[in-house]
Amino acid sequence: MNLKENTERVFQQIKDASQQAGREANSVSVVAVTKYVDVPTAEALLPLGVHHIGENRVDKFLEKYEALKDRNITWHLIGTLQRRKVKDVIQYVDYFHALDSLKLAEEIQKRSDRVVKCFLQVNISREESKHGFSKEELLELLPELATLDKIEYVGLMTMAPFEASSDELKEIFKVEEIRVYFGIILGAGTFIALNIRSLYGSLGEAFRHAFFQVGSIITTCGYATTDFDLWPETSKMILVLLMFIGACAGSTGGGFKISRLLILCKAIPKQLSLVIHPREVKVIRMDGKPIDHNTLRSTNVYLAIYFFILLVSTLLISVDNFNLTTNFTAVASTLNNIGPGLDGVGPTRNFGMYSDFSKFVLMFDMLAGRLELYPLLILFMPSLWRRK
Repeated sequence: MNLKENTERVFQQIKDASQQAGREANSVSVVAVTKYVDVPTAEALLPLGVHHIGENRVDKFLEKYEALKDRNITWHLIGTLQRRKVKDVIQYVDYFHALDSLKLAEEIQKRSDRVVKCFLQVNISREESKHGFSKEELLELLPELATLDKIEYVGLMTMAPFEASSDELKEIFKVEEIRVYFGIILGAGTFIALNIRSLYGSLGEAFRHAFFQVGSIITTCGYATTDFDLWPETSKMILVLLMFIGACAGSTGGGFKISRLLILCKAIPKQLSLVIHPREVKVIRMDGKPIDHNTLRSTNVYLAIYFFILLVSTLLISVDNFNLTTNFTAVASTLNNIGPGLDGVGPTRNFGMYSDFSKFVLMFDMLAGRLELYPLLILFMPSLWRRK
C-alpha cells in the first residue's frame, strides 16, 4: 500500500467512525507523526490533505520546520522536551503534547513570545519509565499552572499501562459507569461551549473554559478559570446538576456518584413496570451483574438522607436572609465538596458573609460530603456508644 492509498484509508476510517459517533468528519484532525521518515515523505502528505505534522525530537522537528516553514502546516512537538532546549524550538511549535512539569511550564512562559497550546502529560499508569504529572501532583499544581499566560491548556496527554493488552483496555471501557461518566462530561462540555460562544473571542476558548469547568465540578476539584456566574442560566443549571452527580464510585470525589445515579435510573422503569404487572420479576443489572435488593434499598435510603440534609441545611442557613440561589448552591457546593457556588458564593466570592451558625451548618455538610453520609450519621446513633 503506497502513501496515497494509506492516507485515504485513514481518512475513510475517520469518516466512518465520525458518522457512527454523530459528528462531522472535518472536526477530527489527523496528526502525521513523521519521526521515522524524511522531509520529502512528510512533504508528500500535504497535497493529500494532511496539514498537522508531529515530531518527537527537537533536531528532527527543526529540520522539517526549516524545510517546510512556508507551507500551510500546524506543527506538533509530541516528545519529551528538555528545559535547555525550549529556547531553540518553542517559537515554532503550535501544539506541545508533553508538558510534564511546572519548571518546564515556567521555562516555556519565559522563552515564548506568544501563546503555545499545550497538553498536560499525566502518568496515570504510575510507571517509572514514563514521564508526567501524577494525578495528585497535577491537582496541587493547577493554581500555579493557571497563572502562566503564555500557555493555553488544551487537554491531557495520558498513556495506558504498558502491560495492558487491547482486550484489557476494551474491558475497562466496557464498564457502564465509565462510559456514562465520560458521556456526561462530553455532552455537558459541548453544550455549554456552544451556549457561551458569544461570551468569548473564539469557539476554542469557549470549549476550553466549558470543559475545564465541567471537569473541575464533576470531579469536585473546585477550580475556576472564569467567572461562570456570568454564563447563561442554562449553562449554570447544568453546572449545578453536575455538582450533584459527582464522580465515580471509589473515587475521592464528592457528589451522589455515577453508580448510584445509574441504579436509580434503572430502578424507575422497573417500578413502573411492576405497577402494570405486579407479578413480574425484573432484575436490575449493571455490567451484566444483578443488583441485589439490599444494594437498591441502601441507594434509595441514601438518596432520601441526601436530600433531607440538603433541604434542612438550606432552610437553616436561610436565617441569614440571602437569596435562594446563594443559599441553595452554598449547601450544594459544600455537601458535594465542590468549592464555589453561584451568586453570593460564586467563583469570585466566598462564604465569609455567613453567620457563625450558618458556617457550622456548612462545615457539617462538608464533612458529610467528604466522609459519605452513612459513616458520619452512624456517629450520632446511640446504639454505637451503648455499652454491651
